[in-house]
Amino acid sequence: LGSLRGPTISAIMNLPVLRPEHDGPGVYWAATGVLDGWDGAKLQISRYGANYVDSGVATKLRATIGELEAVLPVASRYGMSKTTEIKVKLNKLAAGLGGTDMLGLLRGDNAAAILRPDGTAEIIQFLTATETSPGKYTLGGILRGRMNTAPAAHAIGAKFVLLDGAVTFVPLRNEDSDTDIGFRAVSLGTKAEMNIGGGQHVSKLMSMVEWAPGCVRADTSGGDLEITFSGRGRIGSSRIPVHSANFKEYRITVLQGTGGIEVQTRDQFVTIGGLTDYDSIRIVALSDVAATFNSEEGDA
Repeated sequence: LGSLRGPTISAIMNLPVLRPEHDGPGVYWAATGVLDGWDGAKLQISRYGANYVDSGVATKLRATIGELEAVLPVASRYGMSKTTEIKVKLNKLAAGLGGTDMLGLLRGDNAAAILRPDGTAEIIQFLTATETSPGKYTLGGILRGRMNTAPAAHAIGAKFVLLDGAVTFVPLRNEDSDTDIGFRAVSLGTKAEMNIGGGQHVSKLMSMVEWAPGCVRADTSGGDLEITFSGRGRIGSSRIPVHSANFKEYRITVLQGTGGIEVQTRDQFVTIGGLTDYDSIRIVALSDVAATFNSEEGDA
């Protein structure tokens, strides 16, 4: 049995960009085996119902994949939860999970994706990992909704993937966004047709979506409307964020009654002369590729 390759357990993840070099259309892929003889896999893709072809992406690294053993409720993305725990059961070949410290969390350590049925995910981080029985862990010190993902509820059985060096970026095309694509993980050393593929609807590619500006403030004390906000570069780190190469500019809309004023700029400070009365302010980070990749609105 030790020489048998066996099937590949695979996870296709529609995630925000995890590393600067992945700034473009694509998804992330995690793979591991069922049998000890598993020696890696390559990923094949089928578009528009055509035959599977090699994507050019392969791995010999065993990703840490598991599933939730308890419901994870919706939560706030702000601050660390000292009461929420995540219970995870890992795949047989997984190396295990370990804790970190606050500096490690700041570095981005112990990040994991909890997948939704559509392949999008919430990214979390965890401070502690306690093995309660072989392959089963309770995670504590949870940070929810990392990297602009939604801290939604997750059901028992939701797939869990540790976002470490075993996770591989799979380049796609801009036009692959919101289409059906077939993915097939082929265990190395096996015939492709012996491996099972599956279609997946790839919703809006999260690797291309701009992040909504935050901390929008408006001041009219000087007789003009002064608007400041914090743009959120989605590349780099939380300490040194950098805009994607596909970022175009910000669209600032000031609504007043039935009308409004629109300004487009790359600056995060705007003065509109002579305006002291307004109903609301909405700011969107625009994509240079397509409107579908514009951010959600930041408002005040």
